[in-house]
Amino acid sequence: MTRFHYFHLLISQPTHPFRDPRALVHYIWCRVIMPVDALHISQHWDAATIILSYVISVTGSFCTIQLMEQWRFEQRPRKKRLFLFIAAVVLGGGGIWSMHFTGMNALQIRLENGEALSIDFEAWLTILSFILAVGGVLVGLLIASRDPFFLELEREKRAQLLAANLRKMNMTQLMKKESAERNIRFTAMFSRLWRICFGGIWTALGVLGMHYTGMLAQRTNLSMTVMAPFVVLSCIVAFVTANAAFWIIFRLLPLWPSNESLRFVSALIMGIAVSGTHYSGMAAAAYEYSPINTADTASFVVKGSSASTVASHGSLLFCFWISGFYVIRPLRAVASKFYVLHPGSTVHSDGATVGPNPSQSGREASETGRSNADQTGPRFQSAQNRTGEGSLSPSAAAVAAYRAKRKTPSTNMQQIMPN
Repeated sequence: MTRFHYFHLLISQPTHPFRDPRALVHYIWCRVIMPVDALHISQHWDAATIILSYVISVTGSFCTIQLMEQWRFEQRPRKKRLFLFIAAVVLGGGGIWSMHFTGMNALQIRLENGEALSIDFEAWLTILSFILAVGGVLVGLLIASRDPFFLELEREKRAQLLAANLRKMNMTQLMKKESAERNIRFTAMFSRLWRICFGGIWTALGVLGMHYTGMLAQRTNLSMTVMAPFVVLSCIVAFVTANAAFWIIFRLLPLWPSNESLRFVSALIMGIAVSGTHYSGMAAAAYEYSPINTADTASFVVKGSSASTVASHGSLLFCFWISGFYVIRPLRAVASKFYVLHPGSTVHSDGATVGPNPSQSGREASETGRSNADQTGPRFQSAQNRTGEGSLSPSAAAVAAYRAKRKTPSTNMQQIMPN
């Protein structure tokens, strides 16, 4: 039974069912040798494995968010290329590909007599699926990372970008705070999204190619048919969720850079997007028992249980190692350098410094003076918050730039968007 036999049957069945000799064997086995009742199979989903696959996708998404923030503030071209490639491996390989094979192992197929069928994978198609996932995400990140709003770090340049998109607003609307707030936020989040959408399309194509290549890599006593409506549904889910994930990374998070809870929620949403694409694609597959084990015809087979274990544990360890090496280690290096320059000082989690350290000076904390938030020192917040920007919010700066362009007197406005 060739791996594409049932795809062929979907198109040309059943005028010539014996055109393929293996189809003849399957027909005789199903209709003559084995009773029909013994061919019934049942599918069960393991809840623990499904939860594990979701945790893998969330971990990969959160690590990718951190890496792209580091990429954004990195000035060296070689290091930027390295960050982008690692982010593609983490999201495409760790968050998507590993989640895919872990999720496939959650499907348990049993015969009517209770015998469980072991599902193996052809190694070469499995490797190809990994390349498709990483390649699609890499191309998508290359395109989406050129988004001008994501690239511009200085608040003044962001203000110019926003002001360029506010020309349709008249001065009456601009003078109204609530109206200006709505228009500026909408402009900052939804204007000129073609790079993000184009990058999301490439990523979705890579994910879909990875998913269906991985399903074709299955080797067991089963033949698979694909139901077209669910294939269309999985494609729609992939394109929508990929663009939503990129919009979160490249537009939503830069607007609220100091909100750590938003990062975690964004990773949860991206995990749902990855899992939704996978399980909607799995719903497109219908299995039927086959007397021929396709694992016997493969040149190189990977055991399904082993592949799932390596993918799940390896991806989690890889994501944690990458986060520690490329995100936490630079912060620790900055802290060590600051401590050498300012011995006895301590740095709070909000970036404020207190010195000298009461434990070293032998004085009470109340005697050391109040915190000096404006004192030079590293801020242990996300990289998005270490921009050296002033107190003026991007929206207020955009209004100021627009008014200056129109040569109208500016008025004081409170912050409209959070830093």
